[in-house]
Amino acid sequence: MGGVVADIEPLLEKIPEIQKLILKNLQGLDVMSSPSLTTMTHLEELRLRNCFGALYPQALPSLRILQVCGHGVFIQKPTHSDTPDCEGPSLVELIVRDNRVIDAPFITRLLGPRAGKLRTLNISGCHRVNLSCLIKSVPEGVLDEVVDLDLSATHVTDEAIETLTPTLRKLRYISLDTTNITGIAVKALILKPGAKLEYLSISECDRISADAMAFARRQTGLTLRSGSISAANGRKVRYG
Repeated sequence: MGGVVADIEPLLEKIPEIQKLILKNLQGLDVMSSPSLTTMTHLEELRLRNCFGALYPQALPSLRILQVCGHGVFIQKPTHSDTPDCEGPSLVELIVRDNRVIDAPFITRLLGPRAGKLRTLNISGCHRVNLSCLIKSVPEGVLDEVVDLDLSATHVTDEAIETLTPTLRKLRYISLDTTNITGIAVKALILKPGAKLEYLSISECDRISADAMAFARRQTGLTLRSGSISAANGRKVRYG
């Protein structure tokens, strides 16, 4: 649904026990000031596309899946003063795609203090997210259970991948399309401890050497996507 938040409040009031909500092209979003959203104690999945306003997931403690897509500016309230006793959601899936404003501190605030549950993290197209900064700022253990990671079209570096791989022991699927990584990152991911990598997408990664590509192709059980974006088939994996 879309429009202005005030216009859809009467409708939201009729569905307080809804578990999944999709909002598109919505103006004036403010989770804390919306009486209907703050009383949705059963809301587990919230998907926002091209919405503009303030996002405060700590007001939605039952939330498990959060998706924010498009160029809407979501401003996290800076303190927990509005809900001092609320730890916020324990997210299983966080997708924040194609946003030119969101940065690493924003992602850290979205994840909140509750760690160890996240399975899917997708920040593709968020050019301002510094992965090295994100690694340092997220709560300890919050990435330990991640299985599916998408860092396509971000400023990820070889050094950041090398730092991250010891933590990602359960990682099986990763997309790094249109990034500046080299064979160093590719080998670090393939040789990482823990679960064996099953899917690696490195389309339009021009700095990866032929030797590194050949090394990846020799890995048994690894689905490799390379070449042009248009030639690489997409993959959708969901964990709940």
